[in-house]
Amino acid sequence: MTIKTSTYELTKEDIEADFATRTPEPVTPYWVEIAGRRFPVKQVLAVATGLTKDDFVSSRAQSVLRRLGFHVQSSAPGARGRVPDSTRAFAGVEWGLATSPDGYEEAPSGKLHLPGCAHGVGTPVRTWSPDDTLTAWRNAPDVELRSQADPGWCSDCAAIRGTRDPASPATPEDKPVRTGRAERQAISEAARLVLGPGLRGEGSVFDSGVVTWTAETARSLDRAMDAASTDGTFRDRLVRQLAGQPRPVVLLAAELCFVQRLPLVNVLPQTKRRLLQDILDVLDDKPPVPEQVVDALHTLGVFNGGQGFNQQIPQHVQWLCRFITLWDGLAEDAREEALDDPWAFRARAREVGDDGAPIRNSLLALVWPTYFERIVSAADKQSIHEAFGAALNDPSGDVDRDLLALRDRLDPDGHLDIDWYTSPWREEWRAPKAVVERHGWAVPAAIPGRPLVPPALDFDPGEATDRRSIRDAALRAGAGRRPIEDVLAQIDAATTFYVTMQSGDQVFVNQDQSIHLGVIGDLTPEGERPVTWWPPVAEADVPHAVLDLLASKSTISDAHYLLNDPTPPDTVPLPEATPEFAARLHYDRAWLTDVIELLDERRQLIFFGPPGTGKTYLARALADFIAPGGAVKIVQFHPSYSYEDFFEGFRPTVDDKGTATFRLAPGPVRLLAEAAAANPSVPHVLIIDEINRANIAKVFGELYLLLEYRDAKVSLQYSPEDDFRLPANLFVIGTMNTADRSISLVDAAIRRRFAFVELHPAEEPVRGLIDRWSAAREHDVSRGALLRQLNDRIGDTDRDFQIGPSYLMGSSARTTRGLERIWEHDILPLLDEHYYGRMSRAEVRARFGLAALEPGVVDAGGTLEVGDEFPETAPA
Repeated sequence: MTIKTSTYELTKEDIEADFATRTPEPVTPYWVEIAGRRFPVKQVLAVATGLTKDDFVSSRAQSVLRRLGFHVQSSAPGARGRVPDSTRAFAGVEWGLATSPDGYEEAPSGKLHLPGCAHGVGTPVRTWSPDDTLTAWRNAPDVELRSQADPGWCSDCAAIRGTRDPASPATPEDKPVRTGRAERQAISEAARLVLGPGLRGEGSVFDSGVVTWTAETARSLDRAMDAASTDGTFRDRLVRQLAGQPRPVVLLAAELCFVQRLPLVNVLPQTKRRLLQDILDVLDDKPPVPEQVVDALHTLGVFNGGQGFNQQIPQHVQWLCRFITLWDGLAEDAREEALDDPWAFRARAREVGDDGAPIRNSLLALVWPTYFERIVSAADKQSIHEAFGAALNDPSGDVDRDLLALRDRLDPDGHLDIDWYTSPWREEWRAPKAVVERHGWAVPAAIPGRPLVPPALDFDPGEATDRRSIRDAALRAGAGRRPIEDVLAQIDAATTFYVTMQSGDQVFVNQDQSIHLGVIGDLTPEGERPVTWWPPVAEADVPHAVLDLLASKSTISDAHYLLNDPTPPDTVPLPEATPEFAARLHYDRAWLTDVIELLDERRQLIFFGPPGTGKTYLARALADFIAPGGAVKIVQFHPSYSYEDFFEGFRPTVDDKGTATFRLAPGPVRLLAEAAAANPSVPHVLIIDEINRANIAKVFGELYLLLEYRDAKVSLQYSPEDDFRLPANLFVIGTMNTADRSISLVDAAIRRRFAFVELHPAEEPVRGLIDRWSAAREHDVSRGALLRQLNDRIGDTDRDFQIGPSYLMGSSARTTRGLERIWEHDILPLLDEHYYGRMSRAEVRARFGLAALEPGVVDAGGTLEVGDEFPETAPA
C-alpha cells in the first residue's frame, strides 16, 4: 500500500491482531469494528503505518481500509440507512424511516429526532423504541410529512427522502453514487463542528474550554473588523485586526471563517486551512488547526460562491457576528424552538437584516440541509420560483417554502435529486444570452420533401409566443401526472419549434445513409413550417455531432452547424457533447462539454499530461466530432520543424526547362486557413501533436499575434504583399507530453494564447478511464487498481512521470503474459529513463516492477477502489 510516496505492507489480518489489545480512541463519524469494538479509521491507519494523523485525511484512511477488506461504518445520524420495508408515501412523496438502534428522541414539539441530530433537544420529552417508532410511522396519516406532529419526524435525520438512501453502500464493482442529498448532508455534518457547539452555547472546537458564541465576543470581533485596514489581502488585514484581541475573539474569527469558507467548491481545502491557521497563529500558543477540522475542510463543497461571495468574506463574518449577538439574546425556549423548526430559525436569521442574504442562505442550508436549497443568490431563487411556480397547485408565495414544495412535486420519489444549476433545469430559469443567429436543426422524425410538423405534445401550447407561456401550460397539465423529465423535454421541443426556430434556419434528417437538408420557412396558420429541400449529401460531409443527434431520441436538437451557408454568422458555435460521444470516449459528458465550450471561447487549447493519457486520441476524436471530414489536419512538431514547414516557405522544384529552382509553397496551416475562409460556416480544426517538441516561437512567427487577435491582419514573411488573417472558424488543438518538457517551461506567449487542459492519471476523467472502458466492454479484468497503485508509488513529487492508462488498454494487458510484456518492454524502460541518475535499473524494478506491487491487485486484475474518487462525505 502506497501512502505519501511510501510503501507499507498492510493486511487486514495483521491490523486486526495488532488492535485486539489496543484501546479505541473516541469514535468519530467513520470507524471500523475490530474484536467487537469501534476504532476511528484515522487511528487504525496511523497505528498501522506509523504516520501521524496530520499526514492524511479521513477519506484516505477510509479508502485504504476498504481496500484491505474492512467495512467502514459511520456514526453520523442517518448513516445506517433506512429501516427495511419502511418506505412509504406521505402526500405523494416517498420517505423512509432512518435506522436508529438507540431509539428516537422526542422534542417538545412532538417531532422525533435521532440521537445526535443537530436539531435534537438537550432534554428529550421521551425516548421512543425502534419498534414503537416503526409502528407510529406506519400508522401516520397520509399528509405532508414535515407538517406532522405527535409524533412528527425530523427530515434531516429521522426521515430519509426518496426511495433510496443518499449514499448507499457500494459493492467493489460499483462506485458510491454521489448525490446532491448526500453532499448537502455531508457538508451539514461537517459544519456541525462549529455550529453545533455555537448554537448550544458549548465550548469551541478550537478550544473546548472557551465559549465563543456570546454577544460580548461577537460585538468585539465586529468592532475589530471595523478598524480601518485597507492594505493587503483579507487574511493580512484580519490578522492585523485580531492582534491583541482576547482569545475568545480570535477563536470566533476562526470559527466564522470556517463557516463561510466550508461549503465553497471553488476554494481548495489547503487554502481554507491556511486561513484558519493564520488566524490561530495570532494567539501566543499558536494552536494547530484541530484534526477533525482539517478533515471537515476536505468535505466536498456544495456551491461555487463566485467572485462576489469570495470577496465579501469580511461582510459575511460581520453578519454572522450580528446573528450571534441576536441568538445569544434569545430566551432558552426561543432558541430551542428555532433549533426544532426551520422556519422559526429562518425568522430569527432574517431579524439580523437583509444586507447579508448570501451568507444567511448559506447558513440556512448548512443548518437545515433538507429544507433550504444550496443556493446563496436570492435572485437565482426567485428566478427558479418564477420558472417552475406553475407546477404548484397552491403556491404560498414564500420562495423557500415553494422551492421545497417544487422539489416534492417534481421529484416525489427522489430519483432525480434536482440540482437547479444543471441541465435540464438551468435552461428553464436562467435567461439565455440574447443572440440572434441562424441555426441548423437535427430533426430525426422529419420527412424529406415535406414540411416540418409540430412535435407531439400532451398539452395545448396556446399562442406559444415565448418559452414561459409554453412552460406554464406544460407544467399545469403535466406536473405530478407524468415524469418531469418528459414534461421538460416537451417544453424544450415546443419552444424550439414555435419560438426559437426561424425562417432561414436549416434542417437535417438522416435517410438511406445520406443527410437530407433544407431551409426552413415561416410558421403557417396550420402550425407547420415549409422546407425548401436541397440535394442530399454524404454522411462524411457533416460532423459526427450531427450524426449523433440524428441517431438520438431527441425530437429537435440544435446541431450548431450550417452547411454551405451563404450568409454565415460572425462566429461558428460548437455543439455540446452528445451522450453518444461521451460513451465512445468513456468520458464524463459534462467534462467534454466544458472542454468544447473552452475551445469555442478561446479558439485554441492544449491537452497536456504524462505519456499514455490519451491526449492525441482525444484531440482527434474532438476534431472529428465538431468538424466534417476534410476539415481536419494534423501535424507533428519535432526539433527540426520550422515556420517554412508549418505555414509557407520555398521548396525545391524543377521548372519547364528542367532547371532546378525554388517555389513558394503553402504549409498545412495556410492551406487549412484558406479552406476555412472559403467555407466560414463550417468548423475547421488543426491538431498540433507534441507542440512542445519544436521551437514554438520560431515555428509560429507572426502567427503569434493572430492567435490572440483573430480580427487582425499581418504582413507575411514570404508574402509581404498579402494581408493574412486566421479565420474565426479555424480551431487549434495541441498536445503536450509533460514528461518530455515540463509545462512550466512553456513560452509565456503560448500560455497566454492557449487554454491548457490537463489529462493526468491521478485526476478525472483519466483516473477512472480503464475501469469505465473495461466495464463498457464487459471485460473480466480491469487494470485500473494496478495502474493507480503504480502511480501512487511514483508519487506527486514525480507527477509528470506517472503512467497513463493507454498502456494497459490493449487486449494483451488482460492476460498475465501480456501484462508482463507491457511492463518489461514499455513501462519499465520509460521509468528507467525518468529515473536515470537517481535510481539504478535494479532499484527501478525493485520499486516499480510487477513483483513489487501488491499480489492481490496484480493477480485479480484490480477492481475499482471505493472512495478513491471522491473527497470524504463527512469529517472523521
